[in-house]
Amino acid sequence: MAAKKFPFKVDSQIKRYISEILAHRRMYELLSPKELATHELDLELYKHPEHPTTQPSENGKLFFEYLEKKGIISKPYYQDERGYSSGPASIIVYKSKASFNLLNDVKIAQIGDIISPQKHSYKAGRLITQDSEGNFCYGRDKRIFLEKDNHLYYYVFLAIFVLSKECGSVKYNRIIDFVKKHFKNPKRTRPLTEKSIQNTINNSIKEMLPETATVNGDEILKALDGVGIEFKNPFIS
Repeated sequence: MAAKKFPFKVDSQIKRYISEILAHRRMYELLSPKELATHELDLELYKHPEHPTTQPSENGKLFFEYLEKKGIISKPYYQDERGYSSGPASIIVYKSKASFNLLNDVKIAQIGDIISPQKHSYKAGRLITQDSEGNFCYGRDKRIFLEKDNHLYYYVFLAIFVLSKECGSVKYNRIIDFVKKHFKNPKRTRPLTEKSIQNTINNSIKEMLPETATVNGDEILKALDGVGIEFKNPFIS
């Protein structure tokens, strides 16, 4: 894709903003663009080692104004927070978050591709990945072990994969809410519970994974009783 000039400077902060907007899209990847636009995103303007100021940076303002002008996001509003400045120890009130709705996920993805073409596929590099058809693949050879279909076990794993952002822990109530929202099967009337999530993992998902599917001897999916599911999905070379 040809190089493109933007009215803002492409620095590490702007790259983080774009990455987090795309991560927000991925959290709701099963929704239509119209449905996605109803979910507000609270974007943190500063993360360590970025230092807060009393106003959003001029570059950040140019970035948000550009996205709004292109119809990519709604007009953002800013939330205040008290904290310390980067200079002498003094408390300041600074803009901590920009809140807006994502209106055009395709265009923000295109901007991300222009800025960081080497990171075109955010699903590459981990032990377990998801292909463009929604299937889950394992290992370097990307062998499909879980095809996209309308079964409970697929949506349980999809919830864990999406909500953990491909690796990490997810609380049971978040898995339940995700599955309830996205899994539509009139034949299933029983409510999803902590126990049924564990049973689905042990009796279905783990059976589909290769027998040798472990991470340093630990299970890829581990139940944390009363808490949630731990998903180990490291990067592989």
